[in-house]
Amino acid sequence: MTAEQAKRFEKLGREIAGKYDLDDFCGRSDFIVESLNLSPKGWNAAEVALMVAAGEEIVWIEGWRYGHIPADGLPSWNEFEGRHEDGISLQAIEGGQSTCRNTEILFEAEGAPIVRVRGILLDARGSDGEPLVCCAYEI
Repeated sequence: MTAEQAKRFEKLGREIAGKYDLDDFCGRSDFIVESLNLSPKGWNAAEVALMVAAGEEIVWIEGWRYGHIPADGLPSWNEFEGRHEDGISLQAIEGGQSTCRNTEILFEAEGAPIVRVRGILLDARGSDGEPLVCCAYEI
């Protein structure tokens, strides 16, 4: 995703938030995607819409992760739990400490590249306590 595409997701999220009562969706971006007939990649817009509807500030952050952002545009996959995370997982926010040494050891052993990422910080955390973002793109 490019920075321009990410800004378009943010704009779409604001438009969706203006048209729907997103409190009914209880923070379930997958349900929003289905309800609004968005493409599977529409979870980005849904997450932003939820944040806007809740009056949250949109905060763009930079961080790093092991491996490239999923090519299909969907959230990170949690192999252990067999489900998607609630966003794109980061190992750490820029300037912060790594969230889980065990995953570092695993990814380093696999030779996964360290990738810098920019995205909108979500309130949700990944299953290992890692920060999650939406509208993410590699920098």
